[in-house]
Amino acid sequence: MALVLNIKQGESFYIEDTQYVMEKVISNNKFTLRENGFITRKFEVDDSATTDLGKSITVQAAPSWRENIGRVAISAPKDMKILRETLYENQGD
Repeated sequence: MALVLNIKQGESFYIEDTQYVMEKVISNNKFTLRENGFITRKFEVDDSATTDLGKSITVQAAPSWRENIGRVAISAPKDMKILRETLYENQGD
């Protein structure tokens, strides 16, 4: 089962310690993600197929009807931590 997050354009989420930024919402079912990890990579994600991010992680767009918000369905191993940007930054508080 996938975790679905609504992410505003310019905001991010983390899988473990790798940041993924919702770089641009292109349409209600298509967006680009930027991975800020050891290297920087960009992914164009839509609802027609899953996109492989590596390490058994896949993402797919889910339809969003709100402007500048992408809905990302994330499938990852259960032991991987997935956090919104605000929760990741406040871990330890």
